[in-house]
Amino acid sequence: MYDIVGSALQAGAVGVLCIIGAGLLITVLEQLRERRRLLSALDAFGTPRRTLGRSVLWQTAVPVVLGLALAVGCGLGLGLLLLHLVSKPVLPDWSGIAALTGAAGAVILAVTALSLPLLWRLMRPDGLRTE
Repeated sequence: MYDIVGSALQAGAVGVLCIIGAGLLITVLEQLRERRRLLSALDAFGTPRRTLGRSVLWQTAVPVVLGLALAVGCGLGLGLLLLHLVSKPVLPDWSGIAALTGAAGAVILAVTALSLPLLWRLMRPDGLRTE
């Protein structure tokens, strides 16, 4: 019984991570689109594309990592409290935590990879032209 509930919770958590990733992707793409002229100016001044790619990675990684740390900390605390109330032994599921951490890393990399083509396209010099 507990295994089924644990599997369902883990699947739900991965689903929530995917929804968070979709929201992050939309946010990053809109921010890049609004900063078209600034990105073109950075490219004209010779800023390496690798630097801008890393900035996109950090913009997606920080919220997901902070959210995952908060969720794992609160979840472990609540789980320990509930297990203590029913006098059950406390055995954290480290494989489940590792799986969620891996899923969060995959979301971060996917959002970054999907936003890089737009970043490269917006860094062209023709973005400096006003019409």
